[in-house]
Amino acid sequence: MYVDNTFFCGPDKILLNKIKMRFMEKWECRDLGDLSEFLQMCIVCHDHKILIDQTNYLIKILQRF
Repeated sequence: MYVDNTFFCGPDKILLNKIKMRFMEKWECRDLGDLSEFLQMCIVCHDHKILIDQTNYLIKILQRF
């Protein structure tokens, strides 16, 4: 099976890193750092908030139709 994208999120960075390391030990993958885009959504973390923006995707859909 090939999985294109996945991410881990939560308030406990230490726990997340442990989970991520276990995941990476079992499957071949690479860490691309902090999440900035996922499934054509721009993702920004700011002041303990997660902002999700689909403007680029919406523009692409509007131009197509």
